[in-house]
Amino acid sequence: MNNRFFIKTFGCKTNQIESEYIKKLLQDNNYIETSFVSDANVCIVNSCTVTQTADKKVLGFIKNVKKKNKNIKVIAIGCYCQTHTNQAIENPNIDIVLGNNEKFKILEYLNKIKYYEVSNILDQNEFEEFTVNNVSKTRATIKIEDGCNNRCSYCIIPFARGKVRSNKLENIINQINILENNGYNEVVLTGIHIGQWGVDFGLTFNHLLKNIEKTNIKQYRLGSLTPNELDDDFFEIVSNSQKFCPHFHLSIQSLCDKTLKSMNRHYETKEVLDLIDKIKKTFPNAFIGCDIIVGFPNETLDDFNITYNNIKKSKLSKVHVFPYSKRENTIAYTMQNQINEKEKNERVRLIKNLSNIKYISFLNENIGKIAKIIIEPQKIAQYYKGISNNYINILCNEKFEGVKEARFEKIIEDKILVKVI
Repeated sequence: MNNRFFIKTFGCKTNQIESEYIKKLLQDNNYIETSFVSDANVCIVNSCTVTQTADKKVLGFIKNVKKKNKNIKVIAIGCYCQTHTNQAIENPNIDIVLGNNEKFKILEYLNKIKYYEVSNILDQNEFEEFTVNNVSKTRATIKIEDGCNNRCSYCIIPFARGKVRSNKLENIINQINILENNGYNEVVLTGIHIGQWGVDFGLTFNHLLKNIEKTNIKQYRLGSLTPNELDDDFFEIVSNSQKFCPHFHLSIQSLCDKTLKSMNRHYETKEVLDLIDKIKKTFPNAFIGCDIIVGFPNETLDDFNITYNNIKKSKLSKVHVFPYSKRENTIAYTMQNQINEKEKNERVRLIKNLSNIKYISFLNENIGKIAKIIIEPQKIAQYYKGISNNYINILCNEKFEGVKEARFEKIIEDKILVKVI
């Protein structure tokens, strides 16, 4: 049988939901998904290229697949293929190369022997609509937009994903209704730059949120947000919502004004710190995570210390930190005063240690508090695992369906044992 496929997804939630749709496409056309690559005839690799490390993980996985099964057909799709097309084509371990415009047409290419098609993503003007009725997780993700109109000096993603194309409002609401009818209690809104939803047809992200409030979904959660896009109207909507999960992930990147300017970010440190304070005032138990890049070109030790100390004094709950990664065709690639890897890694270590301290503090602050929780259906060891609306991994003794209120009782490693009330 030549209709058995294995799919490996790298990178963001957008890639993950796109892979879910590709699975559905194949399964609807009599292809069978396997749990092990050794059982498949075709291996589909949905790639990421946000950093050099991401590239290495993709290529390492593909090389290992071919080493184990030289006869398997490897189809590489997505962001790495879009930005490193020639390298992907010339790679002897890759049989078919498809860009982000082509990956949903994968059925047309499955029977090719050696083939590639990668069109110019910047020419794409329309959001490619798709519907997923079921996903493999308890929480369902909905892709609300693709692309980004910003040109941050370090970022390759606009060249991988193109300009903003928004999913139509009626499509998003329809998708939420389908998922709710199929038993999902929570949806997560994802995309490349979700705060820019609607900019291409004259609507705003806040308009979308107001309409989600009218649906029957019990909870919704937001993907990564840019600090200067959360206005008073946004806070008016979410603070009065019974559905909104108080979980914020902010795309901050630095808390030093000099570095932010060099990165071509359009806000200053004070705005970010004020925003974090506003979130905590509005939602005292909110989880506030962020992305931070360290070792950006020209970031001196003093600049780094400014970011470090601002993180320390802020009410951030956790920090996702990573070293600056040079990406060709970006402004930062040719900047002077590139920081050496040893120094970048040391800065990463320091921020990680600070993040761990802040996260433990956040967990302790929640002991005795009440939150809404959803659990996984299967018991693992002695507990059911789940997640709270404020993004804490929880353990629960009791099995239930839907959303329940629970009290945070006790920290067990990086999770909290809860009691349903």
